[in-house]
Amino acid sequence: MNDRQLIISSIKERILKELSRYKEKITVNRHYIGNINVDGILSSLIDDTPWLFFVDEWRWEETGQKINIFPKYKYTRKQTEELRERCQQEVGIILSRLKEDKGVNGIAKHLHDILIRNIKYEKQNNYEVHTIIGPLLKRKCVCDGFSKLYKLILDELGIENYLIYGKGFVHTLSDSEEHAWNLVKIDNDFYHVDVTYDATLSMHDYIRYDYFFIDDTLISVDHYWNRSIIPNANNNKLYIYNQDKYVVSSRAELGQKIYERIKENCYDFVLKLPQNLDTNLIQKIVLECTLAAINVKRMDGEVYVNVNPTQNIIYVRIR
Repeated sequence: MNDRQLIISSIKERILKELSRYKEKITVNRHYIGNINVDGILSSLIDDTPWLFFVDEWRWEETGQKINIFPKYKYTRKQTEELRERCQQEVGIILSRLKEDKGVNGIAKHLHDILIRNIKYEKQNNYEVHTIIGPLLKRKCVCDGFSKLYKLILDELGIENYLIYGKGFVHTLSDSEEHAWNLVKIDNDFYHVDVTYDATLSMHDYIRYDYFFIDDTLISVDHYWNRSIIPNANNNKLYIYNQDKYVVSSRAELGQKIYERIKENCYDFVLKLPQNLDTNLIQKIVLECTLAAINVKRMDGEVYVNVNPTQNIIYVRIR
């Protein structure tokens, strides 16, 4: 860190300490640093500290070399202490379930699965679904609730990670919406993890990994973020759908892969298709191939096909 970064880090630490004390006014001296982005510092502090769920908004004013910050607290101090205690109990339960996992890889995957199995993605005009209160105490949240809880647990375990605020989109950036996800460091590489997108794709008994341990290239197909402030993720070696059993290299291979999975009595499966296949035709092709494989095996069943068009991933379910 350079001198300015060290000073800003010190200012953040002081603000964090004062917020934890429920101070109505926090004064910082900018004499040694000059101009600072107060809103940026506060936003990044709250983003990086999921336990600050009780800070709602703030205003600030300058008086000479001093900056006075006036936080707006969402709850009373007593309410915050009670909520924090309840959250800590829930966090303790999650941590206990991760104790047997080996390595960052195993912990990150198990945590991803725990959140998807136990928390519902639900859009609400409610402050708590954007904080750790939603997923921990209400069992429902939106993207920043998922990503803040994911960060909090990894922080508790001393695993380096980042919360990314950016945009998610399907076709073009012009139809995007605000979105949040995580970046996790494993060994010397970084990987994107979007629990929210995987949660919305998963079935109650089948978890998807379309957005788990992927690199910048893959996630940038339907995500946008400020790359200058986040480490690069340039490795896909841990991406689950890179394994041979998932990868389809051509349309001709698609039918064979589907037949092989059904022959193995696998009635829920995912396949990763090449980007040059027309996703508008994929659902029809996959359905036809699956029905043909079922007929060969002389079995009955209804077929459900779900397509993730931006990542060219299909999910097939037979019941």
